[in-house]
Amino acid sequence: MAIYLAYETAVEAIAYLRTRGDNDTSWNVPCRKESIRDAIHTAREFKELPTRSYSVLDQLTRPLHILVPDRNQGRPTADLRPHVWSGPIPSRSFIELEPGVFLSTPAFTFLQMATELSLIELVQLGMMLCGFYSSDPSFGRRASNGTLDTPLVELHRQMVASATYFEIDPVCKTSGLKTYIRRAKGCRGAGPAGEALKWVRDTAASHMETALYLLLCLPVRMGGYGLPKPELNPEVTVMQASGSKMLFPDLYWSGPSIDVEYNSDTEHSGPSANYRDSRRMVAIVCNKITYLSIATGQLYRADDLDNAARGLARMLKHRIRVDADWRARRAQLRSEVLPPIDRYEGL
Repeated sequence: MAIYLAYETAVEAIAYLRTRGDNDTSWNVPCRKESIRDAIHTAREFKELPTRSYSVLDQLTRPLHILVPDRNQGRPTADLRPHVWSGPIPSRSFIELEPGVFLSTPAFTFLQMATELSLIELVQLGMMLCGFYSSDPSFGRRASNGTLDTPLVELHRQMVASATYFEIDPVCKTSGLKTYIRRAKGCRGAGPAGEALKWVRDTAASHMETALYLLLCLPVRMGGYGLPKPELNPEVTVMQASGSKMLFPDLYWSGPSIDVEYNSDTEHSGPSANYRDSRRMVAIVCNKITYLSIATGQLYRADDLDNAARGLARMLKHRIRVDADWRARRAQLRSEVLPPIDRYEGL
């Protein structure tokens, strides 16, 4: 018998494995498992799992969301919340963490969550999986009361907005997600997953960097400004008297050479940070790269970001066309991508 971790639990498990401290992604290797006919679904079967199986399971919020193959196995218990998956499972969909413990791969998890999250939330999840940051895996345990009535989808949304781990390796790339979703054509969630992947980009460095990208570049019909998509944190070589230097602009448009930086209040305050920022800006500007800085206050004030977005659009020679309902859509988008400022720890 085996347990197949899925949905919100898979998101939490991936966050836990990414943020254990060693930045070791050797666990992220799909196995050949393609059938879940041996899935456990009862409290007795769960208790009969080998003791070593709990090394990861004990780190996760209860109830655990799992996959089962049959509708008759869908009865929830205090520890298990079964989800029926009766159709075919694409190849390379599971990671074997321990004997009898299988975790949905990041790509399979993305497909599953496409049925649970809004389009914008799904894009944010994809950006996090393909980026250098992660949510706090302990958030669910701190916020949950452990009952069957706990709204774990809401906990997941809050976890995505509570990203507190940075400079960790991505667990997938957008190209891999797209390949997987194409192979999953016909599976539940494939449609919205494919739509969300139009906007997922690799190598974002933080939740707030992702928020800035989405606010600027999502189409007007979704509340954004529809600006051309930039590269996120690409390697850019600048020349200095002391020699060449590699920089990684937050949002970079290579054609017109424009670098837009998100400067958080905590990471960019104090004499040491001011020195680093000034040295960086000199290197960028002296290499004929236009440098724009967006501070936390500007991001959270719609009018300030509007001024910056429209100025950036002129520099990109892009015309923003909005209609009478755009401001309402913009407000909705901002509510989805910007966490409450008094709760977010990484500002």
